[in-house]
Amino acid sequence: MKQLLYTSCEAGKSLGGDEGFQVRAASTGIGPERIRAGVPYMAYGLPAHIHPLEFAPASTPVRLAFLKTPELGPVLCHSVSAGVDPTTHRPGNFFSHLLMDLPPTVTAAAAIKTWESDTWQRADGPFAVTLPDIEEIHTSEALTDEALRHFLSSEYGQKMFRFVLAAMLTTEADWRIFLAAPAQDVALCVYAITRVLPEGCERTLTFSTYESQPLNCPARVIGTWPADSAETDMPSSCYFGRAVGYNSYTGRASQVMLEGAFIDY
Repeated sequence: MKQLLYTSCEAGKSLGGDEGFQVRAASTGIGPERIRAGVPYMAYGLPAHIHPLEFAPASTPVRLAFLKTPELGPVLCHSVSAGVDPTTHRPGNFFSHLLMDLPPTVTAAAAIKTWESDTWQRADGPFAVTLPDIEEIHTSEALTDEALRHFLSSEYGQKMFRFVLAAMLTTEADWRIFLAAPAQDVALCVYAITRVLPEGCERTLTFSTYESQPLNCPARVIGTWPADSAETDMPSSCYFGRAVGYNSYTGRASQVMLEGAFIDY
């Protein structure tokens, strides 16, 4: 698997030598066209109404996205807030790590299990601009059946996952499912989908645990984060048209068929 790293760089430290938001490093053999195609899928930002100084990077949402792109095929990207820009010394920096040329074994189920794993580079460091290929992705113990049982033991978790499961079963594969919820809870819902749906249904599953601009994401399940605010909602387009939405903070939800023997079971 080829890999790309993207962040705000000091002069001379990026792949092209320029400062600012640049490709920090890349595997050999990707080529400039594929690098340019990968950059838009590495974007990360906090919600527009949130100032970066209000939250420490460790408390901001983690973006883990498994996407099927027209230019690169399936890609897997991990993005986190990285605090202060090394050049301007202003807040708002982020660090993204993208994998391309994924083997067929990297399904949505395999992708979501990399949540909190050591597969991902989370910050800049003293490494070269040329990276080796990655032979395999690693899983972590953050998403387990025990963690899922704990999540579903609460009314909060049951309501959210019931909505996601019902939406997966009652909408067409090109509809998008939007969730306003902490990224960890979105990750648990995605993990739960991979545990209960047949493999054939899972083949169409793509996801992002967090997007600052959710309508710009092409995934099937898309998380966003209104910073624990009951006053900030997702865009109305997340609830209508070929989309359904669920806001875990306000309880607002699109109309989906929540009853059914399989869903109840």
